[in-house]
Amino acid sequence: MRFPGFPDGTTRPLMRPEGSGRNGVLICGEASGETEEKECLPFRPQAEAGSILERVLYRAGTPRQDFKLTNLVWYRPPRNWLDGAPWQDEAIKVCKPLNDALVEQMRPKCILALGGMAMRELTGLSGEKCGIGMTRGFVVPGTQYPGIPVVGSYHPSFLRRGSKEREDSGPRGKIEAAGGGTQGMSLLGVLIRDILLAVQVARDGAKRFEPKSHKFGATLVEWEALRNVARAHPEAPIYYDFETLDSIVASDESEFEITRRDVTQVQVCLGTGADTWVLVSDWFPELLPVFREIIELPNTKVDWNGRKFDRPILRDMQIRTDIGAWEDCMDFWHHSQPDLARGLQFAGSFHCPEVGPWKHLSE
Repeated sequence: MRFPGFPDGTTRPLMRPEGSGRNGVLICGEASGETEEKECLPFRPQAEAGSILERVLYRAGTPRQDFKLTNLVWYRPPRNWLDGAPWQDEAIKVCKPLNDALVEQMRPKCILALGGMAMRELTGLSGEKCGIGMTRGFVVPGTQYPGIPVVGSYHPSFLRRGSKEREDSGPRGKIEAAGGGTQGMSLLGVLIRDILLAVQVARDGAKRFEPKSHKFGATLVEWEALRNVARAHPEAPIYYDFETLDSIVASDESEFEITRRDVTQVQVCLGTGADTWVLVSDWFPELLPVFREIIELPNTKVDWNGRKFDRPILRDMQIRTDIGAWEDCMDFWHHSQPDLARGLQFAGSFHCPEVGPWKHLSE
């Protein structure tokens, strides 16, 4: 066997997968470290990443031996460097048959990908808005092993070092993980939750998101019908959202304030208890009078970062924002989880992981 990164003919200690895998979850990390190389086992409890994983598994109440643990690369690369190294792709390719055989033997029900590299290799999600901070916490179809769902989360060493995972958030050139950054150990609970999600998926199967109530490309007649239903149900909250050219390119709307008012799309959800209406359409001028009537009803209006983003757009449209109660869910989220990122996709992963990440599809 070759060991990319080392001279030809070099032999390196190979890792052995560990654990029974009885809960159906295969945990996949990146590569062996110094302690893992000595013991030829992954995520050693006394090592940097392994000690964090050990703590997380204990707090989650999930015995380590119930999982099967492996890495993309079964040996320790030079200087512990794999992500972005010249030998990265070749090392993963050389070790892929080993993991292929492991998956064939174990037949996992779910794979927990720890770190951006493992998530990228197992799901094919790569590029802008596809870093682990954006894709973690969702149930994503596996491409490396079709039919096996993947749940991504932070690599334990990221929690220790604070900012191993980084991604460019777009044209502003700002390094922002949109759910990562330098939060370090404050993300311990997030990793616990993602592990429990993987266990749940392995036990119960991957829940599918089916937008049964959604009407895409809604017509003016359908918007008028929604207005009439909302008028008849003043107790029903009106959830609304805008897309603009700015919001399309932004990775994390929580840090975003409106600078342009070129609305491209509008979305409204109305839940009456007996029925749910969800309308989505591109913005067109004829929609303005009807949309104004909807927003100026006495129903409670609910938005995300509305104070800084959506409501200024409404006021520019000469739509009143002082009728009825107005609730900004981002404020609620930040109040309940002040240490965590405030992006809608990050928060949404805890409530509807079956939807999957969507920011990378915005354009």
